[in-house]
Amino acid sequence: MLRFPDHPTRPDARRGGLRAAAPLLAVALALSAPLQGCDDVELPPPERFQDKNPCPGLACDDNNPCTTDTCETFVGCVHTDVDLTCDDGDACTQGDACKSGVCGPGATVSCADGDVCTDDPACDKTQGCVHPHNTVPCDDGDACTTGEACTQGVCAGGTPAACDDKDPCTDDSCDKAKGCQHTPNTAPCDDGDPCTSGEACAAGACTGGSPTVCDDGNACTDDSCTEGKGCAATAVPGHGACGSDKQCLAGVCVAPPTGMRLLSATGANMGCVNGDTSCNSDESPLHAVTLSPFFLDVAEVSAADFAACVSAGGCTAPDTTCAANATYGVSSLASHPVNCVTWTQATAYCAWKLPTGGRLPTEAEFEISARAGKVGQIFPWGASLSPPAGSGNLPDATAEAAFPAWDTIPGYTDGAVYTAPASAEPLNAWGIRGLHGNVWEWVHDRYSPTYYAASAGSTDPMGPTTGVQRVLRGSGFFWMENAAGKALRLSHRLNFAPSHRNNDLGFRCAQPAKSDAK
Repeated sequence: MLRFPDHPTRPDARRGGLRAAAPLLAVALALSAPLQGCDDVELPPPERFQDKNPCPGLACDDNNPCTTDTCETFVGCVHTDVDLTCDDGDACTQGDACKSGVCGPGATVSCADGDVCTDDPACDKTQGCVHPHNTVPCDDGDACTTGEACTQGVCAGGTPAACDDKDPCTDDSCDKAKGCQHTPNTAPCDDGDPCTSGEACAAGACTGGSPTVCDDGNACTDDSCTEGKGCAATAVPGHGACGSDKQCLAGVCVAPPTGMRLLSATGANMGCVNGDTSCNSDESPLHAVTLSPFFLDVAEVSAADFAACVSAGGCTAPDTTCAANATYGVSSLASHPVNCVTWTQATAYCAWKLPTGGRLPTEAEFEISARAGKVGQIFPWGASLSPPAGSGNLPDATAEAAFPAWDTIPGYTDGAVYTAPASAEPLNAWGIRGLHGNVWEWVHDRYSPTYYAASAGSTDPMGPTTGVQRVLRGSGFFWMENAAGKALRLSHRLNFAPSHRNNDLGFRCAQPAKSDAK
């Protein structure tokens, strides 16, 4: 057994063991192996090595700032912990300190430099805090500039502050410390209300002024002034007169085409009215329609009017052999409604007379115009078959004297057996003549017995898109259908093929109206 002489071993100051003496212990353990033929062997005393290098071949500097490094005899390198400041190699900590032989991190470095013109990203462990320049908006402290921006780490630039408050009652300036200043004045001003004028500034406010007079000189508008809005011209409802032979249309004074009137209607009823027990099924239901402004002939087209179209090549002559009292070509009947015309001939005349949209009136335009605002009436004059004198050319005593078989209105006389001058028929409340009596009239629509249900609530209904028969409206100088005058009612409908003609059948024209009409 190998033994060292008694010698106190020094505990490792850092770990409480013999870490520093490890090389010598290894030698001792190697020598402690049994020696062949030997018993106990005693090593020389330590004093024998005192004049030698106690740590031969050992470098005791462990490069640890948190230890002191020494070499002790028979122990070797000894590393003793010390409590010192140190640097843990992380640029993002400060105040690092040794603890238990290890350099521990101190407080985290704050990279916020309080400069708006630099960005403060997270700390880089190698470089520490880095503050790159930016170009964000900033404030240079001058209240009279705006829009400054960072440049090369400095807040610079900017434009002068816009101190104009658009108030005529203040004088505007800028103070670098206070910013924009607005000093009251006494200048003339406009208070923003077009219903006053002549205002002046007082104590920073625009006050006073006299009322504005609103008058656009247009008879087709009602003029008024609303505070905050000013003068407004509102179109006069309806189509009242605005001068000789002129009418109002959407606030504009227009001249209807010669011999025509401007009409329109909103939510006007047509069809079988309540209390009328003589209605046919095709007159129902009673329903409301809206009619955009349109022009309508005041009177039926006369034989003379139609002759002008024939002479101009726009129309073909009627068949004057269709029945007795054909008016075309008879000078004494030139002012009477032209009769014996087909639907096609009537349509051609309207297109010739009115090249921009001329046509026959629609069934809705005809009935609404015939009613002329009289809601719920069965006949043009009232609820019963008793027209007052002068109600127009109707089946009367004069016709009955010539044709006793005809149904006529008891006690009524108009002096005509056949047609009467178109311009002699009485005007209704809308200024239209002959919409009942004299002759039946072609209208634009195809006929359908169920169309009223389909067109209820519509605007400007033009009739069915399919069908052969065309509608006739208005009644004539004879044929009441029965003694009760069923055919004279305002809602009564007839229909014939477009080629039909007769001496009690004529027409009138219509045209959609526009505010630029002349």
